[in-house]
Amino acid sequence: DYGLGSPWEIEVPDSAMVIEGPKPDRIPRALENPAQAVRDAIRKPMGMKPLAELVTASSKVTIAMNDWMGVGVHAVPVVLDELREAGVEERNIRIVIAGGLHPKVTRSELILSKVGRDLNPPYPSPFHILSPEIVDRFWPTGWASSRVRPHDAADQDHMVDLGVNEMGDLVEVNDCLVESDLVIYMSGWSGVPAIW
Repeated sequence: DYGLGSPWEIEVPDSAMVIEGPKPDRIPRALENPAQAVRDAIRKPMGMKPLAELVTASSKVTIAMNDWMGVGVHAVPVVLDELREAGVEERNIRIVIAGGLHPKVTRSELILSKVGRDLNPPYPSPFHILSPEIVDRFWPTGWASSRVRPHDAADQDHMVDLGVNEMGDLVEVNDCLVESDLVIYMSGWSGVPAIW
């Protein structure tokens, strides 16, 4: 969604240090159809089999994604369509909001992230973590109905200890990851291919 409009004009004080960005011809054009770009990438990935070949009708799938904003609003509906076409039952799909040590996101924050809550409608899609339609399908009412799990590093009932890595760090993950046949992780903080 970034780059589709005209550049933003801002004013900075005379004392500001201005750092020139890359030349405009080095900046990729904004995608005209993000959903189709995701679908094309899923069907012809680089260095691995297509998603349809990684699952069966009985597969349990976890979609894990960042907890602020980014690609999920465009990518999750496409991934769900591809999984459905591959025969995966939607009841076997969970979504984990992978916030690490951040506070758990609420249902309303899935629809409009903390970053975008001061915006007036219509909200640009990067400020959604998930579309309202996906939230309603996967988290229709209270916690008991939810197939969306905001990660909680302090919830030992849902953490799995994988031991210590070669650097001596304890490795714990959400149990959805080890209980799934396939984990799809979506990144892309703030919808910009920037510092990450």
